[in-house]
Amino acid sequence: MIKIEHYYKNEVPIEISSMLSLISPSPRLEEIWALMDLAWAATKADLADSQSLDTFYSHPVWTLNGIFTETHEESIYNRKVFADHIAATQPTRIADYGGGFGALARLLAKRLPSASIDVVEPYPSELALSLCKNFSNIRFVNRLSGAYDVIVALDVLEHVPAPLDLVYDLSRYTHKNSYLLLANCFYPVIKCHLPCTFYLRDTFDFLMKKMGFIPFEKVLYARTYRIGGVIRNPRKIQGWTALAKLFFSSKNSLREVYHCIRDICKK
Repeated sequence: MIKIEHYYKNEVPIEISSMLSLISPSPRLEEIWALMDLAWAATKADLADSQSLDTFYSHPVWTLNGIFTETHEESIYNRKVFADHIAATQPTRIADYGGGFGALARLLAKRLPSASIDVVEPYPSELALSLCKNFSNIRFVNRLSGAYDVIVALDVLEHVPAPLDLVYDLSRYTHKNSYLLLANCFYPVIKCHLPCTFYLRDTFDFLMKKMGFIPFEKVLYARTYRIGGVIRNPRKIQGWTALAKLFFSSKNSLREVYHCIRDICKK
């Protein structure tokens, strides 16, 4: 159950109350996704209109989503596992790219009190800032700076039109012993998961290798990537990327052919 009173001791904002009235007291993840899709429609979010995207990603639905992740059993477990994995490497400088509500950052701040943690989030909510204010080693920033021991991007890449370009940009803020921890969902579960990223569903690791990253340890649905030397700009692997897109489109076409044949055989 979402215990909203733990987050708002006085009055719950009307936007949050209105959304809570649309879902069950113990909502399923799919209900939160449905609210996100409503927000996507309400803000008329469009890749061609950056202002509409700013409005969408600063919508209160993301605050509610943050609260949900701290009360949803699977989400709580996932973040604890991620935090334990990162803490075990004893990093001194961490970036949580698209860190949103700061849930992972707070777990890391407790485990690594001497580490510096940057939450790279252009749309932090007042509640997120309030929850993190007592941790002197957490700061919200608009962009990366310097070199980090680990850069985390959980469920981020499917929201941007050029995921490989973003990964390349992230790599510019690493050193030879750094690693990336990336978790992706290249599936159409919500409207803000961009279809232009779905070709990476089966080929992300392959293309990361072509760029010079070394896919390393799996951590739940995420994976760590080591810096394997010189990282190649995605423009240098355009041929491989084109093949990945062709594979994705061909696989979908073959699946459609299979279903047609199956349906014919049933008649």
